[in-house]
Amino acid sequence: MIGKFLESLIKDVVVRYLGEHNIIRPSQHGFTKGKSCLTNRIEFFEDISSKLDKDESVDVAYLDFQKAFNKVPHKRLVQKIRAHGIGGSILTSNGKWLTGRKQRVGINGSFSDWRDVTSGVPQGSVLGPQLFTICINDLDEDIKANISKFADDTKLGGSVNTEDDIKKMQQDIDRLGDWAGRWQMKYNVGKCEVIHRGRKNSRAGYFLEGERLECVSVQRDLGVLVHQSQKVSLQVQQQLGRRTVC
Repeated sequence: MIGKFLESLIKDVVVRYLGEHNIIRPSQHGFTKGKSCLTNRIEFFEDISSKLDKDESVDVAYLDFQKAFNKVPHKRLVQKIRAHGIGGSILTSNGKWLTGRKQRVGINGSFSDWRDVTSGVPQGSVLGPQLFTICINDLDEDIKANISKFADDTKLGGSVNTEDDIKKMQQDIDRLGDWAGRWQMKYNVGKCEVIHRGRKNSRAGYFLEGERLECVSVQRDLGVLVHQSQKVSLQVQQQLGRRTVC
């Protein structure tokens, strides 16, 4: 209980500082005051819909980090906390909170040796989500397309009317891959997918970390089924089906 209380105090200071200085980028909708899954979808698809209304072609890439909360390297996270202007006793407290943890594996009464935990944001903690938003805050640096995040769930959408547009989209995906490598994170490329929209769409292929992203017609976007046609019939059918079962 005391630990949770101290976490809450540190979290309040960090959240207030980030808010007063508008440090967390507007692309982040997770663990952010006044934002939610709903604001994430509304803002992103308002932009996509406006492009489709102009008869443009649009591609949307859905990117999935591999065990994102478990992969955050502690030393690099402390660097990012400092780079965001958080220092002094708060930085020291965060550093101590992250370090000194150990874990072991137990199977049927047999246990491995204790090992230091050097990565990962403790899940279920009060402070962890705020530290993760700091870690992923600069993900969209130099990204040209529309990028939207909810914690680690990331989607990237942009017009692809020309070969040059497609090239820029691929460059953005490359930048995201470079970011992951630089910060010792990793994408689960097998779960990263692309939806092509627009009647003139050339359905270009995109690559992340050397692997081609799968093209799909339907994607689950923060709990809502999104179809390439922008129609909501699949989501409605799913909800009706759930009610029938109940």
